[in-house]
Amino acid sequence: PAMIAMAPDGSIFARRADALAWRLDLTNVPVVLLREIAHVNLSTMPGVRARMDDSTLSVEAAAFTFAGTHIDLQNRPPPILDTGTGAYFNYDLAWFGARNQEAASAAALEAVFFSDTLSFASSGVYSSPAQRHRFVRYETALRRDFPDSVRSLVVGDSISRSGALPRSFRFGGISYGTNFATRPDMITFPLPAVPGESRIPTSAELMVNGQAHSRVDLAPGPFEIRNVPAISGAGEIQLVTRDALGRQQVLVVPYYATPTLLRTGLVDSGVEIGKVREDFGLENSRYGRLFGRALYRRGMASWFTAEGVGETAAGHRMVAGGATAAIADFAIVSGTVARSAGNGSGYSYSASLERSSRNFSFGLRGQHASAQFNQLGEPAGLHYRYNANVGFSLQSLGGVNLMHVVEARYRQDRITTSAVSYQRQIGRWLSLIFNVNVMRNGDGTHHYAGLTLVMPLDTLASASLSSSRQDGSDQKTLDIRQNLPLDDGWAARARITAGDSQQRRLDAGMTWQHAYGQWSADASHATGSESYRLGMNGSVVMAGGLTRAVRQLGDAFAIVSVPGFAAMEVLHENQRVAHTDAGGFAVIPRLRPYEANLISLDTINLSLATELMASSRTVTPARRAGVLMQFMPRTTHGALVSVVQESGIAVPAGALLSLGGESFPFAGNGEAWVTGIETETDATVEWPRAHCVVRIPVPDKTTARPRIGPLICKGGGA
Repeated sequence: PAMIAMAPDGSIFARRADALAWRLDLTNVPVVLLREIAHVNLSTMPGVRARMDDSTLSVEAAAFTFAGTHIDLQNRPPPILDTGTGAYFNYDLAWFGARNQEAASAAALEAVFFSDTLSFASSGVYSSPAQRHRFVRYETALRRDFPDSVRSLVVGDSISRSGALPRSFRFGGISYGTNFATRPDMITFPLPAVPGESRIPTSAELMVNGQAHSRVDLAPGPFEIRNVPAISGAGEIQLVTRDALGRQQVLVVPYYATPTLLRTGLVDSGVEIGKVREDFGLENSRYGRLFGRALYRRGMASWFTAEGVGETAAGHRMVAGGATAAIADFAIVSGTVARSAGNGSGYSYSASLERSSRNFSFGLRGQHASAQFNQLGEPAGLHYRYNANVGFSLQSLGGVNLMHVVEARYRQDRITTSAVSYQRQIGRWLSLIFNVNVMRNGDGTHHYAGLTLVMPLDTLASASLSSSRQDGSDQKTLDIRQNLPLDDGWAARARITAGDSQQRRLDAGMTWQHAYGQWSADASHATGSESYRLGMNGSVVMAGGLTRAVRQLGDAFAIVSVPGFAAMEVLHENQRVAHTDAGGFAVIPRLRPYEANLISLDTINLSLATELMASSRTVTPARRAGVLMQFMPRTTHGALVSVVQESGIAVPAGALLSLGGESFPFAGNGEAWVTGIETETDATVEWPRAHCVVRIPVPDKTTARPRIGPLICKGGGA
């Protein structure tokens, strides 16, 4: 009960704790101490009407007087990271042969060592063309991820960060900065919110672009539903409420969501120091000039993000700043300004306006630079680059996209490219794609037009027929392919190309995927030439006490251990991907790093005598790492036990038999499947307002499904 006090002038005071329990908003409401207890004056609160009738307090309050309700649809804890230690070796081997040419071979190799979120990897390619044996190193790097702080440290070969201002390039050195990939659950850009006011407690349905998303409970008073998951671009959120009389109200909130903006207060920053990599893929270790670069982006508001970059190298310095802003719920505008100095000074500026939606999208982008402007990762000499694109939907008639690009460099010919594409779904099975491209440069004008029909044959197979004309030359292609399943299986492909005598061609190939890797064979026949290719790829993993040849592992993997159980199917997100070998092991490749992956076992073929405490688990591996997952089934002695009461009537359905700390329910015929019967023992049977005790003998272990009973349950009673 609430404690109420009345002043001589009729003012009604309530304890502050009681008013808070009523969910009244007491912000800026003065506190009055009565007998050293905090009270508030209900009579002077705006929107609140209080009166006393005998010993009953009646309070009428407007919706705005209640404390606001905040519902965050993205407020969930990050997944717990699973870690492991080990190593693996990736290989991709190929042999090439052709008529009247010497055979050649190549091997792409990579070694990876990992421990928790720390990994070391080195890769390269060995080739032997024309009697020349050569190995070219690609990348060697030590990497440490810090998911808690959403950052990564890379020492060695890496690719620099890119964005609206900086350009990417390969380098060798040290990189440290924000890496949102270590927290895929984190929403980095502003998501829309739905504000409103509810007068009574109600349940509301939330819809995004007409699709039902979730149901929320709203308390009386103002509310705000934050971080509503929304598709990038323009759209609408509808909140549908119904009162006790069935009357419906719809609150419509337009939004514009884009990953180019950062959430308010979120920072994306990084520092890179090293030497620019030159002739990557051709030379082992050719590094050029020393450089340093720092980048910083911050979400200043839900509609505004600012960024800056500074870089320096021998004879070169560059600073730049930029901003991205949302224009209401319509589009995104951004701009950058940069200046370089050193061997000549120059400037560059750019601007863009973009809108994306289901029915109409467009983009206008332009960049202009002076002759002396220089920037790492950008070939020198850019004069200007303009890009315009428009896309719109014709509903059931398909969609059209238009694009026009103009690029000019100092002392070079201007290049313009125009393109039109049209896509349409015809019925359930046929897709039509039409493309026209026109490119103009110093060599003249080049034209291309193509029409493609694509039809799925089943979940993994498809066929396509295309016809194209390029600069006066016609070509027609029929392509039929069967893709690989997630588990073991075959893939096949065949392509027939018809055209003039130089374009007639037949290509065919097959791939066999198994637990130990992939083998492939391809052949090609063209006018006057034939060529062949044999390939093999896979991985060798050493982790979790296991050394196995397996399929290529991808960014993350798991080793599933089910001791003593061979040929058990293993599923990833309910898709069959592997089965355990003779030792009870299976390696699950291509998991999503830093995300929860559901791994489960198909237990349909397990005997009734086998118990598995959990047939599925989620695992969250780090990038370039693996995790051991142990499922521990156990064999128990069980039987179908039939129990009757002393009156001869079967134990009622739903009764529970308790044995060894576990409970087993009875079906309608007084039978229950009971496990864990190792010795003759007493068990208790309970149901509403009654119980009894039954003695269960040891079941016949030579029978797959032994039966016991009927047994008489004695004693107890209601």
